[in-house]
Amino acid sequence: MSLFLSCLAGTSCKLYDDLSDNPFLQQFKNDTFMEFLKGIHYISFTALSIDEPIFFVINYIGNYLHSLTNKEAFKDPYEHSLFYSFLLLIFIFILYNKKVNYLNLKDLLSSAVFLFSWLFEPIFTYVLNNKEVSKYKLYSRIYFSISTFLILLFSDSIGLKLSLAYMCAYMSLSSVIQYYSLYIIKKQDKISHNKLNTLGKDNTSESDDKQNTSESDDKQNTSDSDDKDKQISDNDITNLK
Repeated sequence: MSLFLSCLAGTSCKLYDDLSDNPFLQQFKNDTFMEFLKGIHYISFTALSIDEPIFFVINYIGNYLHSLTNKEAFKDPYEHSLFYSFLLLIFIFILYNKKVNYLNLKDLLSSAVFLFSWLFEPIFTYVLNNKEVSKYKLYSRIYFSISTFLILLFSDSIGLKLSLAYMCAYMSLSSVIQYYSLYIIKKQDKISHNKLNTLGKDNTSESDDKQNTSESDDKQNTSDSDDKDKQISDNDITNLK
């Protein structure tokens, strides 16, 4: 159940983030759904944190490190407020005397690698390709999805497992959205653009045909008029004779 909540929290967080920033997903965005995603994330994250304080500690440190190298990550007022509102959980841990299950050496090393990836990933993104949608983001998100899943399999701490499951779900959904934005929606836009161009060319061709027909009719009418004038002139000459 905890793993399910962790995946739910990760996917709701990523979906909210991409609906806010990704221009290719704006047709799916509405205020009610955005508030629903915020509620789902807040409830599931809080429930996991109270059950496993290490989950809260790892994620809070990771998000703080991420904010140091990505100033845009928490620009949304709701996201920025979480830095302060989630600190209230510390008082809950103290009030209810929550037992903290400390990490063994192997999990400490895994956590260090995991946390430093939060710190350095925005730097690589900025240097290589600082775009909301890019092939680099697609490949990096696939890599992080696989790596976090593999670390999860060999971890002992429940809190670390939940943190890795959260990030694995987050990165997996991000991979899907990047692929959709790069290849599916862009392909649909290209097809629609080509159809509009073809329709525009057809209308232009039809207009040209009509114009040519009109010009031909005008020439024919002019020729008929000239013939009539010539015929009248010949009759006038005959009458004079």
